[in-house]
Amino acid sequence: MGDKLPSYIDIYAIKEGTQVKMEMQSIRYSLKTGSSKTMDIPDDVLSSKIVTIQSSIPDDTFQIANTGQSIPDFFDAFFQEIVVLLRNLSGDATTVAETGIAEELRMTRTIYNLTKVKPLGHCIARALQLLQSQPFEDKTALSYICRAKFLEKTGTDLEGKKTTVTRSGIPEPGSSLDNSPGMAALSQLFYEIIYEATPKIGMSERKEADGRSSLDEYRTFMKNMAILFGDFKDPTDPTKDRSVEDLGRQGLKGIKNRKDKELCKKIGVDDTLSLPNQTAKQINQYVRQLFQIQLQHAAKCGAIFKKLFSIQRDKTSKQFKISLSNNIITNGFPEIQRINTEARRLLVDYYSRCEVTYREGMQRIVDYKLSTVAPPAPLIAPMARPLAALAAPARPLAAPARAARAPVAPAARPPVAPARAPGAPARPPGAPAPAARPPVAAAITAPRAAPGAVPRRALNTT
Repeated sequence: MGDKLPSYIDIYAIKEGTQVKMEMQSIRYSLKTGSSKTMDIPDDVLSSKIVTIQSSIPDDTFQIANTGQSIPDFFDAFFQEIVVLLRNLSGDATTVAETGIAEELRMTRTIYNLTKVKPLGHCIARALQLLQSQPFEDKTALSYICRAKFLEKTGTDLEGKKTTVTRSGIPEPGSSLDNSPGMAALSQLFYEIIYEATPKIGMSERKEADGRSSLDEYRTFMKNMAILFGDFKDPTDPTKDRSVEDLGRQGLKGIKNRKDKELCKKIGVDDTLSLPNQTAKQINQYVRQLFQIQLQHAAKCGAIFKKLFSIQRDKTSKQFKISLSNNIITNGFPEIQRINTEARRLLVDYYSRCEVTYREGMQRIVDYKLSTVAPPAPLIAPMARPLAALAAPARPLAAPARAARAPVAPAARPPVAPARAPGAPARPPGAPAPAARPPVAAAITAPRAAPGAVPRRALNTT
């Protein structure tokens, strides 16, 4: 929007007796670039596009049918919604609405989340993600550990387009932690100083009484979130951890929710998961812890608000009146900075405790799921070789045409006395004959000479 960039609402009216029916169809608006666009009026701005104006005969007044609103009150509320929407539609926060404002101070997204999305507290969202409902006897329970979007509704995004928004506020598996509305808002509390002669802000390196600065706390918080969400390893060298300086420079945008993605891939689940009653009862203990953390956190947040503001309710109008507390008026900016540090540390502790508790519960579910999955069978099971085959001779590939005749054993020859060596004395008459040599072993067991080998008898021994 701007002084010379008008917007239009198309309204058509028809009179029916004492009533006038208005149909409010679309919005035509202009961009800073000079172009124009047209869109339907979102449902969250105006739920019914046909508005009936009825007259009251006795006092000759008009009001919106079935609401009791006067026409001025109706259009006042309507245009308050439309003006906010058109400011977002006319250009994004970087190019138009917050031009010239340091990125760390751009509040359009935070205001949009608070007024339109209204995300749940991190502990509440994680508790509902672990277990969708209380575990009832003999009934399975549902878990959303692999589903970051739930409690969804139809709304408009920052560009005014119809979309499905979720109140979970949990970064989806594989996405940046900057997608968490709560953590993104928390990161702004670390900026404490304004640089001279520049529109920039930064984190202080001045040590507090406990020896920590806002920069130290920011880097530590980024490191803890990187570890909890499984993105602490150097992407260029997985054997090394990321430095805290690198994590501090990149911030939440440089940390991705890898842990959820890896664990869900490990158990083969990408949506809702069913749990048996016994397992659900175990997980319910972590759900109770998360709700307890949220309850304690809410009480501490209330105490911080009382330090900042004086909140009173007018007895006549029943409306709340909010003003700066006497504490802030008396002590000024040093007190605001002290409370800012207190709030920041409270939120850092809150998100860390929520995430640690959730991770413990999630790991229980992952362990259960892995215990129910049988190891995959091999594609081809090896066949055991029969023990008898180890000693049995190999069979011929084809059976012979007829049975082979059994070999006939040659008749044993009588042992032959060895010939007398030349010059040896003759055997005396009546002397016993020398013992016969044992028969030569069968050829099948005798070692066969290698091809080309010289027979031992042919060797020249002289």
